Amino acid sequence: MSGSPRHRPRRTGVEQRKAGRPKRTGDRAWSAKAATAGLLKRAAAEDDEDDDEVEVVESHTHGKGKALVRNWLDAKVAADLLQSLRLLRAEAAESQAAYLRLQVHVNQLAEALEKIGVE
Repeated sequence: MSGSPRHRPRRTGVEQRKAGRPKRTGDRAWSAKAATAGLLKRAAAEDDEDDDEVEVVESHTHGKGKALVRNWLDAKVAADLLQSLRLLRAEAAESQAAYLRLQVHVNQLAEALEKIGVE
């Protein structure tokens, strides 16, 4: 049963090109295109003696730069990052409120100067 056409299914062009390559593991990404394709399950036939064996590769990377970061980070690191993000958002809101108050004061000053004739 080593390789006779009678016992082995016919290979496609992609399988023929991959035949000389070493066996890939499920831990590696198959290609950049596959990494951006969203949830991907790909079954690839193995080239060993048992042709019924199939390897399933899952990718949890999402397209447009959205990745499941929590799967890659330690829970403590993720919690620290979320806390830092909350603090940053709070500071940004405070900064925006201070800018709006300053703008109101500038407008009031401009009106007061206009009343006394200063341009």
